[in-house]
Amino acid sequence: MARPKSRVAKMGRKWHHISNTLATPLLGRPSDAPIWRVFFFLRKLKLFQRRKYSKPTLTFQEQLERLESRGLIVSDRGLALRWLSRVNYYRLSAYLYPFRLAGADRYQAGTTFEQIAQFYIFDQKLRSLLMDAIQRVEVWLRTAITYELAHEYGAFGYLKKSNFNRNFDHKTFLKTLEGEFEKSKESFVQHYREKYTGENHLPIWMATEILTFGTVSVLYSNGLSLESKRKIAQQIGQADNVLSNWMQSLTYVRNLCAHHSRVWNRKLAVSPKIPKRNKVGKVDGNRIYGVLLILQILLRSIAPNNTWKNCVHQLIDANDWIDLAQMGFPSDWKVRDPWK
Repeated sequence: MARPKSRVAKMGRKWHHISNTLATPLLGRPSDAPIWRVFFFLRKLKLFQRRKYSKPTLTFQEQLERLESRGLIVSDRGLALRWLSRVNYYRLSAYLYPFRLAGADRYQAGTTFEQIAQFYIFDQKLRSLLMDAIQRVEVWLRTAITYELAHEYGAFGYLKKSNFNRNFDHKTFLKTLEGEFEKSKESFVQHYREKYTGENHLPIWMATEILTFGTVSVLYSNGLSLESKRKIAQQIGQADNVLSNWMQSLTYVRNLCAHHSRVWNRKLAVSPKIPKRNKVGKVDGNRIYGVLLILQILLRSIAPNNTWKNCVHQLIDANDWIDLAQMGFPSDWKVRDPWK
């Protein structure tokens, strides 16, 4: 009785057939050429050639001249050169994109270096405003998670996998925490090491203080039991899945701000859900307005007497030349909840 042909043998014959089919037109005759010969000929075709980066290194003076050659108006060359020496050319060029002519390496008529600097400064202030709100949310979430785990399972209950969601990667979480513990230079960690020499782990109320916001966000979204997640989400009047999404989005935006990346007109890779229960109208969650919106909703519950909302109004009012549509702002945002 004939043995069934293996999957490997079938794949081998298939590759051989492909190789012959491709090699025939390339070699000008039927061929039993191995597949490596086909790839050798394909590499000669422009379509399959790997493009190398060949742009030269430019001095600050040459960078400025390139910008001017593309139509940028520079009234104060000394000021522009100081900017280029302090702000990377590639970073600054991101703020020129709204002024580019479609399909060309040129800028719209009348575009000035001063305009680009204004955009950069506005974005810088916007990032500071975002970080101010995000850090308040971050501290609240740490506190809420710590309180829940401590009162539910005790100081070291987090060491037991059974106290978490069964799909949670508990092993990786403990490894991450161990790494943060070992490298931490916090005074409270050093004091703990010196005083409690018989302990290899921090109590939960110390442990959550040395974790990154990203890890804390994952701990809430994937680690806590559904009951614990709902308890925390109820504090701000939202569903647990909405809060999980918001923390993921805020972690992403926080990283953008921490690395001084452009945010004002960025299309967000991780966008927040806009819950229907909040009467905020139709919102494009892919733009930064969606993040400002959820931050104000969160702060309204976490810190009812905060004045962050006023800071947002002041920043926008002081920069009325900004195209708010590119940030996702509705035209009537000031009279909508939660801004009015």
